[in-house]
Amino acid sequence: MRNWIQWFFVLSLLCPGFTQASQLLDEERIIGTWKYVGFIYEDHRYSPPNPKLHVLFTFSESHNLRLYWEYEGEPGNFCESRSSYLVKDSFFRKETYWLNPDNHFSCGQDPDMQLGKVTTNRIFFQPDNELHLLMALNGKDFFYVLKRQ
Repeated sequence: MRNWIQWFFVLSLLCPGFTQASQLLDEERIIGTWKYVGFIYEDHRYSPPNPKLHVLFTFSESHNLRLYWEYEGEPGNFCESRSSYLVKDSFFRKETYWLNPDNHFSCGQDPDMQLGKVTTNRIFFQPDNELHLLMALNGKDFFYVLKRQ
């Protein structure tokens, strides 16, 4: 592993386009719709705690993200926001610029559903079309697991 890191560092110094190409690859890989399928906490993978909750992240080529979730069988119980996003060097940054005016009243409790909210997280592309977003919970790593749709 150490040799790979050293090799990557040398390539990035000698070939500035190398890291740009890597960044473009990440930006292209994220485009599309991803569904929340679980989380990883303390090295254990868990299914979503509420199977009726459906969460979708839709990334566009124009760097816009639509975050939408709803509870199956509960009409009107949904939240939707739009954000601008940037993926760079395994970091994901988003800033919320729009909220659906018909959002459920509870949506405002979620930071992703607050206008102007900026978040930055680590992002990891995994085999089998999975995407992991790293956050912290009680000072420990907490990963949202998303699956490409």
